[in-house]
Amino acid sequence: MKTLKIILLFVVLITTKISIAQTQDTLTAYPNPFSCLLTIKFEVPQDDTITLEVYNIIGQVEASLYKNLPLKKGSYTYVWRADTVADGVYNLNYQCGSSYTFKRKIVKNGNCETAAINTVKETEFIIYPNPTTGILIIPLNGTKQITITDLTGKLLKQQTTTAEQISIADIPSGSYIVNVVLVDDKKVTVQKVIKIN
Repeated sequence: MKTLKIILLFVVLITTKISIAQTQDTLTAYPNPFSCLLTIKFEVPQDDTITLEVYNIIGQVEASLYKNLPLKKGSYTYVWRADTVADGVYNLNYQCGSSYTFKRKIVKNGNCETAAINTVKETEFIIYPNPTTGILIIPLNGTKQITITDLTGKLLKQQTTTAEQISIADIPSGSYIVNVVLVDDKKVTVQKVIKIN
């Protein structure tokens, strides 16, 4: 009987240790304070659905970067262009599934330059045509998670696809930020795209 209790205690301790390791806070945001671009890095400990949002100090959503997006286990980077957000203090919230949420206080201080966003990692690929009338070509094989936001950070379209082109015909003319994550290779790009009629 003592052996069974010791084994059960050992299993409980191991399970607790694994549970704690899976909920380790890996959310980073830099530079902080920032003037225009904020690099956000986070880990997904197991295949799960994530939400990444920016809240103002009274609890209103300023930008929904990812909303209930299914991601595979791994490390991810998102570059947020905050050129239309006022200077101030914000909360960056990262939620992975229903199990845990991590928060970071971030400070925006300064204006963005008018330069376009380009590839943010060493992996270079260009989304084209740019400007576009409604179809975007994303020259990558494999499963891609695509997020399109307006310049204020408002989420307009989010999809996971293996296709190399997507339609943005349902989005009005204007300037948008397209974030692409290639799931298997962890390639990431953030690019500014212009939609015209």
